[in-house]
Amino acid sequence: MKKSLIPILGILLLLTSFYFGHQYLNGPKIIEGQTAKEPYSENKDLNFAKEFQAGEPIYFVAEGNRFYVDEATVVWYQGEIKSGNRIKEEKVEKKDGYFTAEFSISEEMEPGIYGVGIFAKDNKVMETKALFKVNK
Repeated sequence: MKKSLIPILGILLLLTSFYFGHQYLNGPKIIEGQTAKEPYSENKDLNFAKEFQAGEPIYFVAEGNRFYVDEATVVWYQGEIKSGNRIKEEKVEKKDGYFTAEFSISEEMEPGIYGVGIFAKDNKVMETKALFKVNK
C-alpha cells in the first residue's frame, strides 16, 4: 500500500504543476484596464471616469498580471472597437506594476463613444479594453 501511494502522489503533484504552470503562462497578462482623468501614481487614488470633454487628457491604466510582461501596445479607437476604427497606436512600458497611456481628443474630433484596448507585447489578442464617452 505504501509503495503504490508514493508514485500516485508524485503523479498528482506533477499533473497539478503542469496545470497551474499552463494557467500562469496562458492566462490574462494584463487586467483591469480603465480610463482615468490623471496618470497612475503609487501614492494617490485614481479618479476613474467614463466621460471626458474635448481637449481633456485621457489616461488608460491597466494592471500588469505577469512579471515577465513589461511592454504592451495600447490602441485607441473612435467608435466601436474594431481594426478599421483605430486612430492611435503606441507602445508603453510597465511602471510600478501598471501600464499607463495618454490620449487627448482634439477640439476638431467628433463627440461620441471612443475605446481603448491593450495588447501584451506583440500579441494579437486584446488583453483588456475600455469604452468612454467624449462630449463637446
